[in-house]
Amino acid sequence: MRHMIVAVLVVVVINAQLTWWIVFVLRLNRDYLRLERQWLVGTARSEAMRVEVELSTARTALEAAVLMGDQPGRNAAPEPFVGWRTQAFAESCPGASLNSSGVIEIGTLSGLTCYTGVLSGEWRESVLDVGSDLEIVSSSDQGPPGAELNPPNEGLTVRPLPSVWDGVLDNYRRRIVMMVSEGSFFALLLLVLMGILWRTFRREVELERQHRNFLSAVTHELKSPLAAIRLSLETVAGGRATGEDADRFLGNALDDAARLEDLVQKVLEATRFSGGQSLDIRKDVHLSRIVDEAIESFKRRAAAAGASLDLAIEPDIYGDVDEEALSIAIS
Repeated sequence: MRHMIVAVLVVVVINAQLTWWIVFVLRLNRDYLRLERQWLVGTARSEAMRVEVELSTARTALEAAVLMGDQPGRNAAPEPFVGWRTQAFAESCPGASLNSSGVIEIGTLSGLTCYTGVLSGEWRESVLDVGSDLEIVSSSDQGPPGAELNPPNEGLTVRPLPSVWDGVLDNYRRRIVMMVSEGSFFALLLLVLMGILWRTFRREVELERQHRNFLSAVTHELKSPLAAIRLSLETVAGGRATGEDADRFLGNALDDAARLEDLVQKVLEATRFSGGQSLDIRKDVHLSRIVDEAIESFKRRAAAAGASLDLAIEPDIYGDVDEEALSIAIS
């Protein structure tokens, strides 16, 4: 019983530890997901600052050309622009925009004229090179959160690629599924272990009950011949039986002693059989004789108890059995 209690306590402690581990791993993965996304957004902000610096450099070159009186159609576009144009009587001018072809346009307002420079070629590629995990898109595009450029470049946003953003979430979900699966597997093992422990406990309880019953029966069987032997010897020793009566009492005592010896021998044999120490020695024996001899040894006890014992044994029955084990079983 103590072993069972200790085993149950160990299983409970392991189950509590497993539950704590699952909760800890779930929280850890949630924090890991949050840090991964924060890192992506932080990288987008860093790249947005770089893009702003480069766009500011290009805008400065455009404004310098306008201040020097250069005009589209008469003068070449200033570096790093590959082309430029004007729009008269404009009330506003877009700071920076990205069209569907991936061309960046930067505008600056001078009076009522909007000067727009077109960025393309290698310089544009260097501006758009924000890494394999990020992209530059128009601020109106829907998608993962990112870093929108400050005015006058608010038309552009640097953000993580949707595939990268969703991939982080997919990895988080896979880790959760893996952790929950492992936790469920170990929980199932614990339940199986609890079932095995319970069956073992029930079997031990049943064996203990059988053991007590066995000891009680053996004790009773040992007391009966001992009491008969003592009674017979006291009768003879006290002079209450002489001659043939004394011989009869002494014969009964010897019979009870033989029965006691046989009983002790059977108990020892039964103990060896239960421990698996005895070999199964089978041979062709006379079963009718074995049963008759086993029952004859109990006739006197039956008569002493006021009972009659009738036999109906089929003669000359033979079988391939272990004679000693069968005698113990009949007794």
